[in-house]
Amino acid sequence: MPQIHVREGKIWFLGESHIEVPIHSMLLAAATRAAPGRYRVTITTHIDDEMNEPQTLYLKARHSRHEFGYFDSPLGKPAEIVIEHDFKPGDSVVMAPYNLRAIRRLRGLPNVGPPMKAQGGPALVIDSFAAEGPLHETWPPASHEALFASVPMKAWKDMPKNARVPLGRKPTDLTPAPSDASAQAKVLLGRFLPRAFRRPLISADMAPYLALVERNLSAGESFESAMLAAYQAALCSPDFLFLVENPGPLDDHALASRLSYFLTRSMPDETLRSAADAKSLVDPAVLRREASRLLDSPRSLAFLNDFLDQWLRLRDLDATMPDKELFPEFYEDLHSSKVDGLLRSSIEEETRLFFADMLRNDRGVGLIVDSGHAFLNKRLAEHYGLPPVAGARLRSVKLPAGSDRGGVLTHASILKVTANGSNTSPVTRGAWVLESILGRPPQPPPPDAGGIEPDTRGATTIREQLANNWMYHDLLEPLSTVVLEPLKQASIWQTAKNDHIPEQIGAPSGAEGKASGAH
Repeated sequence: MPQIHVREGKIWFLGESHIEVPIHSMLLAAATRAAPGRYRVTITTHIDDEMNEPQTLYLKARHSRHEFGYFDSPLGKPAEIVIEHDFKPGDSVVMAPYNLRAIRRLRGLPNVGPPMKAQGGPALVIDSFAAEGPLHETWPPASHEALFASVPMKAWKDMPKNARVPLGRKPTDLTPAPSDASAQAKVLLGRFLPRAFRRPLISADMAPYLALVERNLSAGESFESAMLAAYQAALCSPDFLFLVENPGPLDDHALASRLSYFLTRSMPDETLRSAADAKSLVDPAVLRREASRLLDSPRSLAFLNDFLDQWLRLRDLDATMPDKELFPEFYEDLHSSKVDGLLRSSIEEETRLFFADMLRNDRGVGLIVDSGHAFLNKRLAEHYGLPPVAGARLRSVKLPAGSDRGGVLTHASILKVTANGSNTSPVTRGAWVLESILGRPPQPPPPDAGGIEPDTRGATTIREQLANNWMYHDLLEPLSTVVLEPLKQASIWQTAKNDHIPEQIGAPSGAEGKASGAH
């Protein structure tokens, strides 16, 4: 591969690798195949460039496609990148430079070689790649502690000869081996089941699971296998899979479950369970305090992402792709259909970071419409035509006076999900503002309401065609004046108006209301 060299144990990226031949660590893949789990990966890089231009390195998991993000490789000193991730068997880290091919083209350099370095081309160099893992904060790991607590351990070779050894276990591997298996099973189930069911146990809860353990032990299974079978059965039960609530007012544990699954998409943590056990969650002040605590924790990221996916339709960000001829800036170059990955990632993350900052710092909802700051990086600032911002990391940046980029409505992510990739419609976007921002969904059209047919002759504009429509006149026209015009000027992607971009005439179902002229 001529655009990637290995010199003295270092990887020299002189261009992007082929999409079907990603550059990744085979040693890490072998390690995770043998022992999947959490690994810490440390990568050091530097830039070799006569023109002293910083570069960006893109990292992702090879099989799961999890994106670690874009990382700056600055000038003058090596950069150290550290990531931690739970790797599945055989997974690894893919490394790729960002936009090196375009940089070479702008400098008039060819994309072939060797010897590309002799031609003065820029290079992003991987100096070292190290992985440490599997990582455990404690030993035995927290997962083992949750299932088997401090039960004494024995090597499989020291277990009774009739014990069935699970496949894949070595004779020197350890397994829980209590002196009184039945008594220990009752203790462990008494710890596990209240957490799984998210409530105190009643007398009949434990019996079927304890009986399952006894049957497996009698059949010659090991204590470990018998307990795992009981745990598996508990996690398949309705008490775990559903929020089982008693009729009437919610008790503390039901409140804890609802609050936790709403704000973290997971079961209550130890602090919330303790509050429920103390019967203090029915106190509104305590409930508000716990809600604030959960929102401030990293566990709330799942709630934030789900909320924005539904409210602002960020889950539809890739439903359509901008026309390459009309919006070439969305692609790496005109000769490729490959999306500009940093731009695509940045426009989504901008909106997520903006809302997370608003929520966690208790900022006013008016910032949705107008704000004095935005979350930007170098690529996004270039895209919006704003003053330069260094680096690939998105961060809060004060906007210039008079900038129309404040608030959520002019985010590129919003403009993209309210357009179809080649044209825009003030009706579609006005209906979106009514429903998503103002909470006033357009009413269904009456039976005699017709659609707006495109005037292919160009004799009338969309605004002229909509002038007699009451829904547009009474609701959408004010939105067009205050909100939609900036969005129209921004088109789908940029600030300056493009006269060559067509304007969509068709109105969405439900956006016309009464028949034309019927007030």
